[in-house]
Amino acid sequence: MAFLKLSDDLKSHLGSCLKNFRSATDAFNFLQSDPSNFIPTIRKMLKNDLFVHVNNVAFTPNRIILEAIARCLGEFRNPVENTQVRLECDHDGCSLGYLPLHNDDAMLLDKQPKFGVLQVEEEDPLKLPKNGIVKIDEVVDYLQLYNPELLDDLLNIKVPMLSGKYHKIAKNDKIIFIQEEGEIHLNLPILYIENGIYLSRFHIGHINYFYYKKRVQQTEKEKRMIASFLQVANKFRKEFYLKQNDLLFFNNKRTLHDRTECSIELNLNGRLQTRKFYIAFAL
Repeated sequence: MAFLKLSDDLKSHLGSCLKNFRSATDAFNFLQSDPSNFIPTIRKMLKNDLFVHVNNVAFTPNRIILEAIARCLGEFRNPVENTQVRLECDHDGCSLGYLPLHNDDAMLLDKQPKFGVLQVEEEDPLKLPKNGIVKIDEVVDYLQLYNPELLDDLLNIKVPMLSGKYHKIAKNDKIIFIQEEGEIHLNLPILYIENGIYLSRFHIGHINYFYYKKRVQQTEKEKRMIASFLQVANKFRKEFYLKQNDLLFFNNKRTLHDRTECSIELNLNGRLQTRKFYIAFAL
């Protein structure tokens, strides 16, 4: 597993510097030139391990910092998302329950992000949820040895996914989903190869939505293929708890990620205390 602990000196250095920036461009320029090599180290670890869990972080997440960090990884995909777990949820990230293994924005054929960076703003009240990561390479290595037929199916059998059309905007430090007319419908294999590297495009919610919305029956072969894929993937799942200000960097195309159930605290004034985090993406 790829863990990076910032020394107390580096923690203080980054915390005191990043809090002063009023634009993502200024924060980006600082991170690119900072002699601590924070960003070059993250890049190297991402290249080798495909995900990095960073702890002992002092800077508090905000849109400026997360955008600057994402820009250090590639082309920033607007906007930075600020999400919290809710009882009534309009997208996966805010779900109180278990969030299954998936690739983020799997429906965006040309704009699916390559990298994601998540930072926790407020921890879960009971410190329950564990984030999980699965490397596609480890799944493929296993299947090549023990179940090449399943690997062949995952590379060749097209699986339908469906979602409504929408775009996201940042408003009052929250993400608003603007619904549009029409649908996005993809019909692609779960695994594919680019430049000799195995990648995945998988989201069980969008697969299930296709069959619900279109009122057609999913084949038993496809059900078994997906169940077997997830069974193998979970053999290689690594999990960890993200504390306040912790960062999680991940390659969104070469890993799957999930999150276990969250908790909610109810206060005397009726307000709910829940896990909050920022997430940004780079293409």
